Amino acid sequence: MMKISELPFAVLRFQYRLARFPLELIEQRVVARMDSEAPGRLLYERSLASLDVTVGNLLGDSELEERGAALAERSDALRKAAELDATAK
Repeated sequence: MMKISELPFAVLRFQYRLARFPLELIEQRVVARMDSEAPGRLLYERSLASLDVTVGNLLGDSELEERGAALAERSDALRKAAELDATAK
């Protein structure tokens, strides 16, 4: 059973999921069609990751925070790979 003190955070987590839904649609419809190392895609993913980490931290949602951290790591690795490819050429 949820404590009354946990209710505001549960409501805020739900509202964040609703607010994030359009961002997920953009990711699925537009960003997913970009090259995995495209600067625009990496910027979008990094921004979304930062948002998830920040909101997850503020709302005490470790799952959201971990998902954001994983996305940030992935986008950083792809950015570094793109830089190495550019340097190699």
